[in-house]
Amino acid sequence: MIMHTFSCSNGHINEKLVKMDTKEVECPDCDQIATKVIGCPKIKTDSWKSTRKWAKQRETQVKYERKHGITLQT
Repeated sequence: MIMHTFSCSNGHINEKLVKMDTKEVECPDCDQIATKVIGCPKIKTDSWKSTRKWAKQRETQVKYERKHGITLQT
């Protein structure tokens, strides 16, 4: 089972937990047929702390590279 987004002809947009091969469901708002909408997947990223730590390390590395005129391999 996977969460998919569905849209009906009346413009209602709903998410529903369905099997992967499900193409249509009944709209809970108006009882019309709602078709699967292809959307962007939700991607969980690391916490902001990890991102900030990486950015700070990268900034330090860039300063070092500029000061010494070298490029470090990562």
